[in-house]
Amino acid sequence: MKRDGIILVMALMGMMITGVAQADLVINEYSHANDGAVYGNGNFSAQDLIVGAATGGNYAGIAFFELPDLSSYYIQSAQLTLTVVSGGSMPTANADLYVLGYVSSPPSLVSSWLLTSDTETRDGDTLGTGIGSDTPLKLVDNLVTAGTTMNPGNTSQTNAAQSITLAQYLTSLYNDYGAVAGDYVVIRVNPDFDEWQGSNTNSSKNFRYGGSHRGADAALLTLTLVPEPTTFAMVLLAAPMLVRRRHG
Repeated sequence: MKRDGIILVMALMGMMITGVAQADLVINEYSHANDGAVYGNGNFSAQDLIVGAATGGNYAGIAFFELPDLSSYYIQSAQLTLTVVSGGSMPTANADLYVLGYVSSPPSLVSSWLLTSDTETRDGDTLGTGIGSDTPLKLVDNLVTAGTTMNPGNTSQTNAAQSITLAQYLTSLYNDYGAVAGDYVVIRVNPDFDEWQGSNTNSSKNFRYGGSHRGADAALLTLTLVPEPTTFAMVLLAAPMLVRRRHG
């Protein structure tokens, strides 16, 4: 009878090893085609992500990334890469990176998402981004500092710690706010100061990250998904008990 118990445990351990061997999954996802820029009175959809002052006012860049199916995975890391396609600088404003929450498919730009101050005080209910009475996450303060010249080909990228924070926030969208696979996380890059100052003489005080139409230079989110721990691990812990019980 002891031999039968050992065979049973070995079979279950084999199942456990098979489950653990499931590989990590890396997803490179470019922003949805409806990305672009928002300003005070409207938006430019399917365009570059304008950050700073351009014709008519201040602009913020918006990117949308589809949330994946997490039925058997969890998000370990989420690295954002933005590539400059039109150079320039903002003399007095820093560029801040926010995660506003999520929207359902198909995503669309909302002009009121524009921000030209250092702190976002509006909540998800006001912005319509699915996070209720909570305010958006400022993922990176001063992603680009005032006066920095951004040249075509330059990139802005989240570091390791920021990528983990973003992964945790994306997970919270599922667990705490009801997001499901196929919804879209909303990313914003905005000036933290009024660079336009009411005059088109300041309309060149901006730079632009690549939108979805820019191919390899489009906004990119790289997700590293790791298989969820399997319940077979519990079998391994219980194995000695199974053997002893069969032996008795």
